[in-house]
Amino acid sequence: MNLLQTIIELSALPGPSGAEGAAADHAAGLFGQVCDSVRRTRLGSVVGVKSAANNPGHAAFMLDAHIDEISLTVTGVTDGGFLRFGQMGFDPRTLPSREVTLISDKEYFGVITSLPPHVLSAEDMDKPFKEDDLVIDCGYSAAEAERRFPAGTRAVVRQQCRELLNGMLSGKALDNRAGLAVILYAAHLLKDGPLDFDLCLVASAGEEHGQYSGAVTAAYEIGPMAAIVVDMGYGRSPDSPAGKTFDVGGGPMIAVGPSLTRGMSDGLIKCAKKLDMAYQTEVIAGRSGTNAWPIQISRAGVPTGLVSVPLKYMHTAVEAVMISDIEQTGRLIAEFIRGYSPERGARYE
Repeated sequence: MNLLQTIIELSALPGPSGAEGAAADHAAGLFGQVCDSVRRTRLGSVVGVKSAANNPGHAAFMLDAHIDEISLTVTGVTDGGFLRFGQMGFDPRTLPSREVTLISDKEYFGVITSLPPHVLSAEDMDKPFKEDDLVIDCGYSAAEAERRFPAGTRAVVRQQCRELLNGMLSGKALDNRAGLAVILYAAHLLKDGPLDFDLCLVASAGEEHGQYSGAVTAAYEIGPMAAIVVDMGYGRSPDSPAGKTFDVGGGPMIAVGPSLTRGMSDGLIKCAKKLDMAYQTEVIAGRSGTNAWPIQISRAGVPTGLVSVPLKYMHTAVEAVMISDIEQTGRLIAEFIRGYSPERGARYE
């Protein structure tokens, strides 16, 4: 598996919450390379199953990474043909002058407006743009814009994923397409080895809107014996609070806390130590804000772990990760699954 190319391809595809189609189609093709069967759920998630040769109890281990990305939604058209929009998940300070892809009968190009400094007053120069003042300019008249982009039309930022120096990548939607690459890489590492249970890969829809709909319904359908969720964590940057961020390039972030299964967290830490792998411990005192919570309380309960990849500039168009962190996270999860037993659970030795 070409990990770098996979991430670049996944990052490029539009997949806003509730309209993940293009990204989900590509994910289904990638799942088909490592799974015996691939299906779509009613709410748009992609589920791939690598079946165990002998699994009389139909036990399943679930690996989840959400596939949707932060996005914009057209709410109306001004008299001048500009598109008003609401946004979900973005740091609004980063939106002025951004290029966007509008998803209608086909993909269209647009730009988010901004006033040049030459026409701003000295007072306004020191103020951030108000989110409600921003609109998308797509070049059409009001009548044509209303025809092509009815209210509810979705949009995502346009940004090519590129390699920076020292093994770092930057682009849009790395939260959580990089996480999806992690579970794909883990599955490739497990592809030829026998398992005593089915391995279910889930590219879940609908995480960014906060309802976790894809993970909730996929976990209910699968009924896994255990699960690991892969998402992005807060990477350290020059202006970030040291106590709340983690080193990019420092290895996977293993979450511990009351909203996660202790045995899964301890097992992942033991596994990292066995591999002599650098890792970081993320203490989550409350809910994690990820799919780990709804999966854990599915049906009668699912022992669930959370492993995150440190990512800088989250919820912007220039999110940045280290390819080594993605590779190491995939290795950790693959080794953990090799040592997992339906009878012993996560007591990894």
